Amino acid sequence: MSWAVVTGASGGIGLEMVRQLSAQEPGLHFLLVARREEQLKEIQAELKGKEVRAEYLALDLSKTEETQAIERKIRKSGYAVRYLVNNAGFGWCGRFDEQPVENIADMIALNITTLTILTRRIIPLMETDGHIVNVASSAAFAPLGGMAVYAATKAFVLNFSMALDAEIRKTREISVTAVCPGPVETNFFDRAEMKRKPAPDYLVEKPENTARRAIKAAARGRPMVSTGVAAVGFRFLSWCVPDRLIARSSNSRLSER
Repeated sequence: MSWAVVTGASGGIGLEMVRQLSAQEPGLHFLLVARREEQLKEIQAELKGKEVRAEYLALDLSKTEETQAIERKIRKSGYAVRYLVNNAGFGWCGRFDEQPVENIADMIALNITTLTILTRRIIPLMETDGHIVNVASSAAFAPLGGMAVYAATKAFVLNFSMALDAEIRKTREISVTAVCPGPVETNFFDRAEMKRKPAPDYLVEKPENTARRAIKAAARGRPMVSTGVAAVGFRFLSWCVPDRLIARSSNSRLSER
């Protein structure tokens, strides 16, 4: 039996990753991690109805020390990890100097520190041919005025993932894939307090499509995948337009509150 550890599993891309992996690999035992215990219970019941084994840990991963509970759970079980999906994260839209300091600290802790430390804790417990999937963002491709901290954290996730993939392939067959979606139909926009979506509805990707492309990229051992038309377009734009112009242009749109 193998574990699939999924953070941010209570909704959006994380939940779709769980659903699709459980359908594709019925032997997986899922460890669902998120803050909202009631939703985790509901997902566990949904999976049980499909004869999928799942346990959960209700943790606030903005507190990096909570990653110890995940490591202890895996070590105690004696099972190896086949998939680690680092999906937990959040963004905030608006001027940096108007953002609560606590919000900035939590974003950096969750998007960067926890992802990094949890990956370090889990790698020794993984199968030789396991997969690490780190959910970054198309925001990683360029600095974004109005989302300065969020874009910077996702740039870290992208660069960390690609460097780790290059490192770890020399000693083990574990693949690391950074997933860089554009706008996805989740509660991200509400939590980020955006007045309007950064793209029209027809360019907002369904989370099930993001998850499907992420799983396919991981299976193929790709170190990075852009999902959705908006993400591919922004990636191309980031090659052609100077970072300074992108930062200024996004600032005029995203700093509105």
